Amino acid sequence: MRLKSIKLVGFKSFVDSTVVPFPTNMTAIVGPNGCGKSNVIDAVRWVMGESSAKHLRGESMTDVIFNGSTHRQPVGKASIELLFDNSEGPLVGEHAAFTEISIKRQVTREGVSQYYLNGAKCRRRDVTDIFLGTGMGPRSYAIIEQGMISRLIESKPEELRVYLEEAAGISKYKERRRETENRMRRTTENLDRLTDIREELSKQLETLKRQANAAERYKGFKANERALKAKISALQWLGLDEQKQELEIKSARCESAVESLVLDKATGQSKIEVLRSNIEESAEAMQSVQARYYQSGAEIAKIEQELKFESQRLQRAESERIRLTEQIRLAEDRLRQGLEERELVSESIAEIEPEIEIVIEQQEAAELKLEESEMAYASWLDLNQQMQEAYTDTRHSVEDAKSNLSRFQREADQAKERVASLDDDKNRLSEELDVLGYQGVGEELAELTCVLEESESSVLARQEDVERLEAVVQESREATAERKSEIAQKQAELVSLETIQRDVVSKGNVGAGLTDLHAKAKGELETLIESIQVEPVWAPVIEGLLGDRLYAYLSNDEKMAGYLLDRSDITFALFSNEQASYQVNDGSLAEKVEGCSALIPFLNRYICAANSSEAFSTRSQLELGQEFVTTEGVLIGRDSVQYLALSAIDDGVVVRQKRIDSLVDELSIADDDVARLEAGLQANLNDLAAAKTSLVDARAIEQSALKRHAQLVADERGAKIKREQLQLRIARIDDDLNSERERFAQSSEQIEACEQELSILSEVLESASEKRELGEGDKERLKNAISESRAQVQDLASVLMRLRSDQQGFRNRLELLNQTLDGQVVEIERFNEAVLNIDFEPGDEDLIEGLESRLQDELVAHERDQKRLGQVRTEHEAFQGQLRDLEQARERSETDLLHVREKLERVRLRIQAFALEQDQCFQNVLEQGFVFEELVSVLADEDVQQDALVKDLESIGQKIARLGAINLAAVEEYETQLERKTYLDEQNDELIDALDVLTQAIRKIDKETRHRFKQTYDRVNAGLQNLFPKIFGGGSAKLELADSDLLETGVSILARPPGKNNSTIHLLSGGEKALTALALIFSIFKLNPAPFCMLDEVDAPLDDANVGRFARLVKEMSDTVQFIYISHNKVSMEMADQLMGVTMHEPGVSRLVSVDIDAAAQLVDA
Repeated sequence: MRLKSIKLVGFKSFVDSTVVPFPTNMTAIVGPNGCGKSNVIDAVRWVMGESSAKHLRGESMTDVIFNGSTHRQPVGKASIELLFDNSEGPLVGEHAAFTEISIKRQVTREGVSQYYLNGAKCRRRDVTDIFLGTGMGPRSYAIIEQGMISRLIESKPEELRVYLEEAAGISKYKERRRETENRMRRTTENLDRLTDIREELSKQLETLKRQANAAERYKGFKANERALKAKISALQWLGLDEQKQELEIKSARCESAVESLVLDKATGQSKIEVLRSNIEESAEAMQSVQARYYQSGAEIAKIEQELKFESQRLQRAESERIRLTEQIRLAEDRLRQGLEERELVSESIAEIEPEIEIVIEQQEAAELKLEESEMAYASWLDLNQQMQEAYTDTRHSVEDAKSNLSRFQREADQAKERVASLDDDKNRLSEELDVLGYQGVGEELAELTCVLEESESSVLARQEDVERLEAVVQESREATAERKSEIAQKQAELVSLETIQRDVVSKGNVGAGLTDLHAKAKGELETLIESIQVEPVWAPVIEGLLGDRLYAYLSNDEKMAGYLLDRSDITFALFSNEQASYQVNDGSLAEKVEGCSALIPFLNRYICAANSSEAFSTRSQLELGQEFVTTEGVLIGRDSVQYLALSAIDDGVVVRQKRIDSLVDELSIADDDVARLEAGLQANLNDLAAAKTSLVDARAIEQSALKRHAQLVADERGAKIKREQLQLRIARIDDDLNSERERFAQSSEQIEACEQELSILSEVLESASEKRELGEGDKERLKNAISESRAQVQDLASVLMRLRSDQQGFRNRLELLNQTLDGQVVEIERFNEAVLNIDFEPGDEDLIEGLESRLQDELVAHERDQKRLGQVRTEHEAFQGQLRDLEQARERSETDLLHVREKLERVRLRIQAFALEQDQCFQNVLEQGFVFEELVSVLADEDVQQDALVKDLESIGQKIARLGAINLAAVEEYETQLERKTYLDEQNDELIDALDVLTQAIRKIDKETRHRFKQTYDRVNAGLQNLFPKIFGGGSAKLELADSDLLETGVSILARPPGKNNSTIHLLSGGEKALTALALIFSIFKLNPAPFCMLDEVDAPLDDANVGRFARLVKEMSDTVQFIYISHNKVSMEMADQLMGVTMHEPGVSRLVSVDIDAAAQLVDA
């Protein structure tokens, strides 16, 4: 497989679509610095999956998108496409059948990156998987960027190992191993979770089995309960039916009363209708009279308005006539003043015109004089420019001569100082060479050997002490952690029990009055359950007998007793007399209880029996008031048997209280144990720290001895080397002294020549300066003449402008006066016409008298209509009074009717309520699973009492209550969980088998990895040992493993060029490091050649000779490997078959120029 071409669009400086073809196996990319050559290699790394922007010389992935230039706008995305020729078919897998493989990557400004494989979208991992084991990848040995050669040779052993792994094809195995380890981790996690679930299910199954047995008993009791409830509901239905029939009779009586009241209401309504008709007639008459009354009032108002309007109109006409007469007089005055002003303005215009002509003649003469002065000044400037240039040239020559003189003097001084310094260095080095000699170090080396042996023994002994103490500390930590775990479990149990106990106690006396009560008792008041001790087997019986009395408060204080008697929120309290003593009967329940003498009389009544049968057979022996009691909670009297509702032994409040007290004591002891263990642990830690400190000191002594030993050996070897170096340095100093003395002689000769030249130039410069000063006087005279002429021209221009401005002002004023006078004449005429048009007629006074006569007639008619309206309104009010009386009577009748109807509604509601209750009873019977009609017919035939059924139902309820909380779904849940448990057991076995398979796979991968890495290491090492002398013309190089573990060991390189015995690769020069790195890379290529190799200026640190070796080696390997390299070296360029020139003719935009070397050579030969 080989790289056929690269297509770049919008990537970095390649904004336009650019295709870079690679038709030959040696392609060189050339161009000036900064033109974008390295962007081609960055593009290949990027499209092959590089995810770090730093390795692409950017800060983020969007930095690879073209960001614009001086003449180009930024683009929105960048894409790179690599086209591979796979005709030789080295790839395996699903892509082996393709002759061409296209890999494309595209990124947008939003940071969205997409990969395409042969035109189809894919993941980044799909792209990287293709190149696993081929030597290609974003950071593989196939792509060597700028500076990578030096980083490669100086890389850490772990980093250098990566290149060997890629050459060995181990990368795909490492990927598989990582995936297998991930699957093993997930499998182990699933197995742990599955184990926890299986253990939890086992506990649940035990609980569900007990709950299922209880559920079966519960179902039997519930069946009897449903039968009793159905019978009780049926009997209730019969009783409700009798009550409903009685209410239906009451309902019929109420309906008759309602009909009578409705008839009375209809009679009163007919009377009301007749009276309303009379009221409507009187209202119509009243409205007619009222309309006439209002009409006459409106006519009066209209006449008054007309009279007022005519009077105001006459007043306004007289006022307007007076105002217009005054306006005419004022306009005539203004017209006369305007005529006088027009005469004055015309005279001013005639006077100013001669003055303007005089000023124009004076201005022309001044401008002519100014032009003559400026021409004279221009001639002087030309002459002065020539003199200035001559002066400047001479001054520059003087400055150059001074600068040269100073430079030569500095060089002479430096040469003199350098000669003195070299003499001093030569004398110093000669003295060092004379005093340098070899010093014997044999005795000190022998002493150091003994010290080293003792230090090793001491380190081993202290190491054993540290290991022993670490084991002791680990045991102490485990013991402490185990004890703390027990404390945490007990604390959790204590908190849980105390919570349950508080909830139970809160149902007794400890209620809302607890705070006040404790305040009264000052915190000393106890409850009965806190004071007594009961044998565990009898605790449920005591709890069942005492009930809420267990939470009774105990007090022997008379005041507290009186306070408790007044509390309504306290259920029970016991008052004990400390002087009173009670005898405990043998065999009574009082023997099982200690701690409260007030209970003895109560508990003496109950005799403990072994079992119910024995107690039942001997019940006749009981005294009056006594009863047998068994541990099962059965009370047997002389003529009665009673069952107590007992809780489980472990669930009783008494037992729970004892467990709480026990846990408190155990926690106190456990805290002491933890404190003791922590103290021991701290002591062990102190001993361990001391042992470690002693070990560190011993190791420090050992290291110090080792360093001193190495230093002595190095000093002995370094003395000889230093003597040779001193001799070489003295020889070099002699050469430098001869060279510096020659430089000093040359500088002295140049100083003399510069001083002579400087003297001649100074005389010329002084002459030019005198001529320059004489010309400055003429310059000032000419400039003053120009300034005077220019000022005179400007003054005359200002006077002319002022006169013309005044002339134009007078003309504008004259024109404005003419317009104003014409307007005033028109205004006078308009005022005269307005006076003639004023609305004033002689007959207006007769019109006002007629309106006043009509007003008097309308006032008389209006008073007559007002009297008639009063009479009609009185009759209408009388009819309305009668209507109110009838309506009040109707309302009283409606109130009675409403009361009767409400009574009827209440009866009907009660009937409906009974019907609903009957329906509820009917539904209850159906819900219990019985047929209603059949059950009612059976109860009708039997003499069954509801009270007896209720008692039976209560008894059943007590039995169900004794069962406690019942999980009815326990049977089904038990079967479901059992099935789930079986399934999970099978899953557990399958996971264990899968874990074994994955473990075997890891071992197989590790075995193959070790074999491949060792084989590759040996072959690359052999190749390096053969290739290194070929490149350097001698010397040796080899690879070394850092560890014996072939899975994790790092790899280091040791290279010694000819004549050198360096101890580390870092002591080599830059060029030697580059050649060594190339030898390693090419050794890897010979073992596992990647389809192509990209080199970015790797020949930069090499001289011409080494570049030639590098080029010949690349040429030799190009038969099997495709090389694409960037270079500035002519030798490297000559070896290429194809030259790709990258230019940046347009700033910021890279373009490509391709040249076929062979074709170009043939063209030249032709």
